[in-house]
Formats: sequence, C-alpha cells, structure tokens
Amino acid sequence: MAAIVPPVVSLDTEMIVDDEGKIVRSVEASNRAFILFKNLTNHFVKVIWINYQGRKVYYVHLAPRSNIKVDSYHTHPWIVEDAHTGERMKVDGKMVFYPRLWNLGNVKIIPKMHLKRQVVRIHFGIRPLAALAEETVALRLEYTKDADDLNLPGSICRKLKKCHMQMNDMNISSIQDEIQDEIQDDINDH
Repeated sequence: MAAIVPPVVSLDTEMIVDDEGKIVRSVEASNRAFILFKNLTNHFVKVIWINYQGRKVYYVHLAPRSNIKVDSYHTHPWIVEDAHTGERMKVDGKMVFYPRLWNLGNVKIIPKMHLKRQVVRIHFGIRPLAALAEETVALRLEYTKDADDLNLPGSICRKLKKCHMQMNDMNISSIQDEIQDEIQDDINDH
C-alpha cells in the first residue's frame, strides 16, 4: 500500500546526478508519461521527483512489495531511496529514472480511460554484507531490547536497536496510512 504524502521539497542542497555524473532536474511539462512504480524489495521506500531547480520532492512512501501509479512527464527525473537508511535504490537498473514518452500524437485523455503504463522496477544495487546482516537480524527481534541478549559487541547492539526502532516506526506509519486509505475509500464509495 502506498502512502501519498503532500509534496515536500527537501531542504537538502545535494544536487542529484545520473549514472554518467550529470546533474539532473526537470525540464518541461509538455509530454505526458504514465508510470507504474513496483517496489520489488522488502523495504519501505521513498519515491522522489527531482523538480525544476534540481531539488528532491518527496512524492510517496511505498510499502514493501507494493506499487503505485504515477502520472508524470517525459523530462521529469525520479529517484528512490530506502525510507529507513536513505540509501539510493536502483530504478530499472539506474540511479535516476526518466519516463518514456507516452505518445506522440495529441490524444485527449478522458476519465476512466485505460492508460498503458511503463512498469518501473525498484530494487537494490549491490549492497554490503554488513548492512544485509544488520537488517536481517533486526527484522527477527521481537522487542528492541532483545538486541542486548545476543552476546554481540555494544556497537553492533546499538546499530541493531536503531534499525529495529526505525523499522517499527515505518510499520506503524504504514498501518496508519493503510487505515486512512481504507477510510477514504469508504467515503469515496458512498
């Protein structure tokens, strides 16, 4: 389930670069593109549009193994970050995703029209073994304090506790978002 969030422009001044090292930003809003982002990971992710100034605009939080339809434009770049770690994810094998042009003609889009969407897969690139191990162990903790019982060095226990708390925060947020979505769907149906 996706949680649509009000667009929030990041205060981060980091310029986003593509796989070739070029700075990216949105250019124009004339050629439409229709996307289906599919989160293939077991992580919550943030889908982020790069605006005309090259700044991140947080568009949606996407739950593990879920998807969202997004209407965009051909020259609008998108990136995805792990919601827990901030790690940049791969989007169809690239660090920056540009949608394909939807059509070349002047087709008027009408409500309930079936749109052929570009399916875009969100996945991890190559990740360090330590990060994978930390996440795997943290997922198996019932309570955060259980990390202390693992007979591990204090620094590792602290990392596991932090990881576990952040995962729990995301799960609670996701459940709250799903409840809100169901309430809104019920309201819209009546």
